[in-house]
Amino acid sequence: MNVFKGVTKNRLFMGIVGFTVVLQVIIVMFLGKFTSTVRLSWQLWLVSIAIAFIRSNPSSNL
Repeated sequence: MNVFKGVTKNRLFMGIVGFTVVLQVIIVMFLGKFTSTVRLSWQLWLVSIAIAFIRSNPSSNL
């Protein structure tokens, strides 16, 4: 059973996911003092995206 099947067909859900991603980038990159975060280098952004992709893959056993 694949719970992710068809999830990209819901435009509202994808809009919320996209907005969340953009908001997280803004928070990390520009609101560090307010949220106590540190800017990430482009290498760390790539690592973060790779980890998210691997962990969100339904066939992953991690």
